[in-house]
Amino acid sequence: MLILVVASIGFLSQAARFLVKVDPLTKADAAIVFSGDPGYERTIEAARLYREGRVRKLILTGHGYGGDDARYMKKVAVGEGVLPRDIIIENSSTSTYTNILRTQEIVLSQGFTTVALVSSPYHMRRIRVLVSEIYKDNNNIGFICSPVRDSFWSPKGWWKTYNGRRPVYLEYSKLLSFWLLGIIDQNDRGIVWKYHGEKW
Repeated sequence: MLILVVASIGFLSQAARFLVKVDPLTKADAAIVFSGDPGYERTIEAARLYREGRVRKLILTGHGYGGDDARYMKKVAVGEGVLPRDIIIENSSTSTYTNILRTQEIVLSQGFTTVALVSSPYHMRRIRVLVSEIYKDNNNIGFICSPVRDSFWSPKGWWKTYNGRRPVYLEYSKLLSFWLLGIIDQNDRGIVWKYHGEKW
């Protein structure tokens, strides 16, 4: 019984750690800060990277309210010491997929070649998967996974609380929907399917 308990805990820990993708970050032209920001932890993390001189610009993305909306995120970023002139807003996206898709024009038009991806730890694997798909024709851009360091969520003991379990279940359901069924996004207009060609 003890062996089974230890093995189960090990499996659960590894399942959560798989979702966490971290790359070394020295400097980047910009950071994309993803919406759905719990307690504005993603915005605060990006502002810290900015103050440390690791990123030059912040691209805040999302439409909604609070941590789902780039306008509210901007207020927090400015309060954390980011100059307004160094903040770019994308205010129409409502999902991870559209966060990436609708900031692509900004990244390309600004000529950014290195971009940090800032979000909660559990979110990073899916972000990296979608970025690889959306930018597959722009191999000259380097993306760096830079999750929040002091997040409310941790892969250690995540199954013990609702707030720990919910992100894991959601992320795996969305990753499996993408890998097994080719579903990129689901919204009010229906399902967005992966298109095996040059367009989405």
